[in-house]
Amino acid sequence: MDRYRDPEYRRLLAAARRSLERTGGGLAARISVAEPDDAERKAITGITGVHQPAGTKRLTVPPGKPSMRRPSPISFWRISLVGSE
Repeated sequence: MDRYRDPEYRRLLAAARRSLERTGGGLAARISVAEPDDAERKAITGITGVHQPAGTKRLTVPPGKPSMRRPSPISFWRISLVGSE
């Protein structure tokens, strides 16, 4: 879980937290990062399993992304609450 505290996750986790606050905890919203740097792009690719080329203007994580449903000790949305403290 410590890897989600790394800088490349910061803006994505902040967007997830804002989404959760805006929707009252709903998980149906997309979250995105505009103008991601290479490390952010790779981090989001690691979460979604969908490669995006360098230079991509906006990366979006759809709600309920199937690759995020794989068994894991913690969900991405739960990480967003912890990672943005």
